[in-house]
Amino acid sequence: MPDDARRKRASSRRHSGLDRARLEDPNVIVEHVEVVATDAAVRNAFVPNRPDPEIEKRPGVCSHFVIDGAGRIHQLVPRRLVCRHTVGLDHTAIGIEHTGFTDGDVRGGSLQVERRRLRASASV
Repeated sequence: MPDDARRKRASSRRHSGLDRARLEDPNVIVEHVEVVATDAAVRNAFVPNRPDPEIEKRPGVCSHFVIDGAGRIHQLVPRRLVCRHTVGLDHTAIGIEHTGFTDGDVRGGSLQVERRRLRASASV
């Protein structure tokens, strides 16, 4: 989320009613399939800070982590920051994007293992 602190707080206030950009006590993990092949493609989609496609406002979409097709976890944003990832839950959610084009592309057999690894690396 390439915005300054003032804009991050304004976004958090607008979407969650909280005057902070800090993610405190997250209790939800929201996962999406990003419909791209690589973690770099996910990062490149978020960096331009285009308006959120659902609500057409900035800051744009971001995610805390990406899990690539090999199961590697890439951290994009510090876990202590709120990310515009899921409308209505941003203030309490860790956002995860999976590379791939369908749910079947997500490493289904090892998804539970990946979640455990992610929780360990994120200290959730």
